[in-house]
Amino acid sequence: MTKTWMSAGLVLALAAIGCGRSDEERLQALAARLDQQRDAVAEAKSFADEKAQAVADAEADLEAARDQLRTAEQQLHSLEEQAAETASDPVLFRLVQKRLLESGELEGVAIAATVEGGRVTLTGEVPEDDLRKRAGEIAGEVPGVVSVKNEIRVLAPVAAEPSGPTP
Repeated sequence: MTKTWMSAGLVLALAAIGCGRSDEERLQALAARLDQQRDAVAEAKSFADEKAQAVADAEADLEAARDQLRTAEQQLHSLEEQAAETASDPVLFRLVQKRLLESGELEGVAIAATVEGGRVTLTGEVPEDDLRKRAGEIAGEVPGVVSVKNEIRVLAPVAAEPSGPTP
């Protein structure tokens, strides 16, 4: 039985047992509101089902992304281990120095590197803290480097001579 037939059947049954006109009208109005509310519930359920499916799809995508991340991290770890096994201190020294010298950011500064057991120590002087940090990053990016100890000093800016006569 459809909603319309159920509502009409209810109205007819009440009319048959002698309900007054106002009760009949009130029941018809309630029946119409019930139909509207049933439609609203069905629509809300459909919307909730759609969103639940979207969540399930997103969770599946997230799990796939996490699997990719785990695989990439495992490959990275394996390559880092291979690099550490291959890199001797003299090789690391040459690679760190080469990368520091090739960096356009560090042009005109003198930075020295020493390497012992894959651990790089940087020394020298730079005019800005950003350059000190960047030198440490560059050294740390060399495959096989275990750690970087950045002992580069930042030079204090030289005060400019005042122009004009002094009192």
